[in-house]
Amino acid sequence: MEEWERWERRVQTAAHPVAYRLMRAVAARGPVVRVPRVGVVVSDAGLARQVLTDTEAYTKTGPGAAARCGARCSVRGC
Repeated sequence: MEEWERWERRVQTAAHPVAYRLMRAVAARGPVVRVPRVGVVVSDAGLARQVLTDTEAYTKTGPGAAARCGARCSVRGC
């Protein structure tokens, strides 16, 4: 691990001790992981970009989507 990677890990862990470790654990399970009560977590940058830019196959306005929730979203989701 390079020096900048160690520094980035230290900064993220200090800023978000629980969330950062949780996200790293989810990312270690694979590039796409279904998390109960959260949804699908995509940790592969290329795959995430592909999904976000493909408006034909993936909707951004379906149930629970950020585009539909607006200000109504709570911490637990829509």
